[in-house]
Amino acid sequence: MSGEPLAYITGIQSFFGLEFIVSPHVLIPRPETEILVEQAIQAASLFQRHLTIADVGTGSGCISISLAKSLSSARIIATDVSFYSLQVAQKNIRHHQVENNIRLVQTNLLNSIQEKFHIILANLPYIPTKKLNKLAVLNYEPRLALDGGKDGLLFIKQLIQGIHRKLHAKSVIILEIEHTQASEFINICKQLLPSASCTIINDLAGLPRTAVIKQMDKNNGNKRN
Repeated sequence: MSGEPLAYITGIQSFFGLEFIVSPHVLIPRPETEILVEQAIQAASLFQRHLTIADVGTGSGCISISLAKSLSSARIIATDVSFYSLQVAQKNIRHHQVENNIRLVQTNLLNSIQEKFHIILANLPYIPTKKLNKLAVLNYEPRLALDGGKDGLLFIKQLIQGIHRKLHAKSVIILEIEHTQASEFINICKQLLPSASCTIINDLAGLPRTAVIKQMDKNNGNKRN
């Protein structure tokens, strides 16, 4: 089919120096999403070896698997609302032999997860519906992985609203956003996570792309959790 992404034709896409199986059920991994992995690896140094990580909206599993390869002692829970996405993620987990590091859970965001985490990553749908309907990407990639609602922040706001119950006192949240959302995202963080600090990191094109939210336990000083 004319215009079909090469990754869907070959069934393979490179990400963070690794190759991943992809299908039209999952978003094709993008280079800018590698920033999430890089920031998580940096954040891992803040914690002891018993590190717990959540990858929300895992899709192909590329973020979780890349982290498992770099942080071999970390325990990772990867969630997705789509059963078909999780099937693709499972294939990639087996291919990269990280079954002991990653547990897949079918759920919306972190709704059915009881654990607490040191690091939470998410590359959730963030394109506003009206904008998405005009983009060619919708012809091939799943709307479920792209459509972020009216303002593009629907699922991001839902995640942050209840996220304090899923975090250790000392924790880091790393999210990918659309480049037009940085100011609104910072306002959301101030409202919902007033004790946390939020930094926006630009992608290789110089566009605001990754939000890093740090919540440090002031009562513990420099103590590691």
